[in-house]
Amino acid sequence: MITLVTSAAYVNAEMTAEFGKLPPAFLPLGTRRLIEQQNEQICALDSDKVYLSLPENFRISAKDAELLVELGVDVIPVPEGLSLGNSVLHCLRHLGETGPLRILHGDTLLDGEGSTQPDLWATSHVANGYSWGYAFVDDGRIVGVAQDGQSPAEERLTDVLTGYFTFSDSVSLSRALQYSNGDFLTALSRYAMQHDVRALPLESWSDCGHLQTYYQARRAHASARAFNELQIDRGLVKKTSNQADKLKAEAAWLRSLPPTLLPFAARLTHAGEEAGRFSYTTEYEYLPTLQELFVFGRLDPKAWDGILAACCACLEEFAAVPVSDAPEDSLVRLASIKTFDRLSTFERDRGIDLSSDCVLNAVTLPSCWRIAEEMASIIAKAPQRTASVMHGDFCFSNILYNSRTSRIRLIDPRGTIDGDMVTIGGDLRYDMAKLAHSVLGRYDLLIAGRYSLASSVGKSISFDLDLPGNETSAPLERSLYSTSVNGITFDDPAVSAALVSLFLSMLPLHADRPDRQMAFLANALRLYQLCFEDKK
Repeated sequence: MITLVTSAAYVNAEMTAEFGKLPPAFLPLGTRRLIEQQNEQICALDSDKVYLSLPENFRISAKDAELLVELGVDVIPVPEGLSLGNSVLHCLRHLGETGPLRILHGDTLLDGEGSTQPDLWATSHVANGYSWGYAFVDDGRIVGVAQDGQSPAEERLTDVLTGYFTFSDSVSLSRALQYSNGDFLTALSRYAMQHDVRALPLESWSDCGHLQTYYQARRAHASARAFNELQIDRGLVKKTSNQADKLKAEAAWLRSLPPTLLPFAARLTHAGEEAGRFSYTTEYEYLPTLQELFVFGRLDPKAWDGILAACCACLEEFAAVPVSDAPEDSLVRLASIKTFDRLSTFERDRGIDLSSDCVLNAVTLPSCWRIAEEMASIIAKAPQRTASVMHGDFCFSNILYNSRTSRIRLIDPRGTIDGDMVTIGGDLRYDMAKLAHSVLGRYDLLIAGRYSLASSVGKSISFDLDLPGNETSAPLERSLYSTSVNGITFDDPAVSAALVSLFLSMLPLHADRPDRQMAFLANALRLYQLCFEDKK
């Protein structure tokens, strides 16, 4: 049985404003594109081949094209403006198949398992006011299909078609679509009259076709890092960890913010010990992270200018609130001291001599130790600043964006300078470096695997790194360089030095991914060359 994922129309205007002009199968869900999760479910059903319909004028990035090849998914371009039924008919003619067929709508992810049985359509129940396609079910058999509001007034339809269908005869489906003039639901009804179609009841499914239901699906697929346990229930997020000190510092930061800054942070509702473990609870935010928008979205540069302005407005507000219990040498403690310890750990664990010269894309650069020492010297000589409110991990994955209010909201603050001193304060330049590590450092693209790297270790440490960025990268980087916060620009030497140091210091934190460690090391060299060598 072959499978067709129907994603040949763009998401609606409400979702376009949030993520850009995307086909639904390209929406982010659980740190991946929806098509990746759909393909996993399809492959579990032993599908012979998977096809994905996309708008003919949709530009697939090189990395997304590689992803589809890796998944074994073939794309069928569909002319824009076709109805769903005519789009499916176009695909069937393209395939020329005459056997059984499975169709999964591009905005649908099943919460349960599908089936290899032909003529089986998944149904479920909903309680919101969206318009759905409904099935007339009689003793488990689907005898007809209607759009909401088209059934007789006395007949209350409760079985919603979720967007998963199997057909024993694709030729019969093609004829039904032609007879129905391309109306998909009418064609389904005609097909059901000619075949013994059974309902596959599902308790729930993930519908990504509307903003409200998309965020419900996103909440259900929320993920957390390995050291966290995240529970999301009734609009609240409970975060638990064995690293009690870390979570206590985060909770203290959220609790201690002055009233003027509360709109920029998730609202803390509870914190305390429970069964020997510390946890805290915040309100769940139905907002996308900047990581999702940057890696998976298609927002235009003007939208990103607004997002960057919102980030800088928040940092301006933070900088305006002095904090007396944070040291003035916070930047040294945050960006320099830990770097040397972590480089030593990486060098010992990987058996790589970091005192060797480095070569990046055929350009010889200093050793990692020399670069770290140079960055530390720049940071140490930078003018000290009065400590102010600092988030401490001001990067895309911790920044949520509300497009309606043009305001950001922050999660997962640091709450400490060196692991011992709990404070809401620190150095503005460190938050700026963390923001730059997402924009200039392209950290989120590295995490998403959107790079290629070849490396060798001998007399020198050599890298061939290709980290091309995406449609957003170049204009966003230009905007960042033309922006300042509290009189400090993002090409300030201390900010740039902290940025390079961030990638050096994170190496041992990714010991489970040696390939990613080498990518971070190569990227630290790229940033050093960009920020310092190219300016000499």
